[in-house]
Amino acid sequence: MEKQSQLELFKFQPHQKDDFKKDRYRPNFFAFIKAHEKAISIIIIFFITSLISFSLGVEKGKRFAKSQIQSTEDKAQPVKSEPERPKQKSPANRVEEKMEKKKDISEYTVQVATFKTNTYAQKEAKRLEKMGIEALIIPSGNFVCVCVGKFSEKQKASTTLNQLKNTYQDCFIRRL
Repeated sequence: MEKQSQLELFKFQPHQKDDFKKDRYRPNFFAFIKAHEKAISIIIIFFITSLISFSLGVEKGKRFAKSQIQSTEDKAQPVKSEPERPKQKSPANRVEEKMEKKKDISEYTVQVATFKTNTYAQKEAKRLEKMGIEALIIPSGNFVCVCVGKFSEKQKASTTLNQLKNTYQDCFIRRL
């Protein structure tokens, strides 16, 4: 009997050239992911970070817009309420009003404090009111100023300034 080699027991078919190229160059999705794992994870982290920072920025913008709306509603108003004027305006009343406006032209005031929020400014104005001093609250940009008095001349304002220097060291005269 003739010895058979082991290769003869199995059918052996060598790869055809076309099949070999298909297997070798076939895109393998998971192999691609594995090769570029760090770059893909960095892109995902960047995307999530951008999304979170955008969301926080939107919330901050909402709060900023809300505070701007509130500050425009709180215009410069004296703390003390003025008596209401008659609703009927006769020609004589109109002339009297014009004369009062000319007499009431007040160009100067003494600024005693500046606050970021209106609530602290209101508290300080009430404290001044308890002392018997007329206080004004004037919004100025992102701040709220507390002022004392309305003066037509700078000399009158300087006398009040000298009296307030003991309590408020940095107070100064400003125009309305």
